[in-house]
Amino acid sequence: MIPKYIITLVGLVLASLPARSQLLFNAGDTYTYEFSTLPFFGQSSSQVGLTPSGQFTFQFDYNTYGDGDRLFIEIFEGPLGEQSIAAGVFELPNFIPNIPLGPNAWADHEGSVRLTMLSGSVILERIIVQRNDAAGPGLVDVYQSSVVPVPEPGIATLLTAGLVLIGLMWRTERSRRNNVG
Repeated sequence: MIPKYIITLVGLVLASLPARSQLLFNAGDTYTYEFSTLPFFGQSSSQVGLTPSGQFTFQFDYNTYGDGDRLFIEIFEGPLGEQSIAAGVFELPNFIPNIPLGPNAWADHEGSVRLTMLSGSVILERIIVQRNDAAGPGLVDVYQSSVVPVPEPGIATLLTAGLVLIGLMWRTERSRRNNVG
């Protein structure tokens, strides 16, 4: 019989292992992000000529792409499906992952983006959506949301974990019956 404290201890050790949030993005995969508000991030000094504008940035692991990997990006003023305010196919590694948008982009602090990997693969680490609004002479209010995509476990992983737990419970119960009888 496996004591419950051993099972609990193993669970705690496994739960405390370091993890890194990122998403392996293969050909045909799509990732969408919709936001209904952008939280206030801070205020900064504006550069000469800076006007209110939106900005979309994403970060990926530069060690995971190959020449000719292609990514399709669509940026929407509102929910997905509305007319896009920017769209294009970007070829890695020639792509600079910072897309400035026009002065009216995300003025209401809401919108959405959709990324579709057309060919190759890349590890997506972070998406940043930002709106800069004039706050006064020489000042800009920055509204920003930073998202770290977290992959969901696959069906096989969940099924395996469930079967392991059922096996441990069955073994514990069987040991308990053998010790009683």
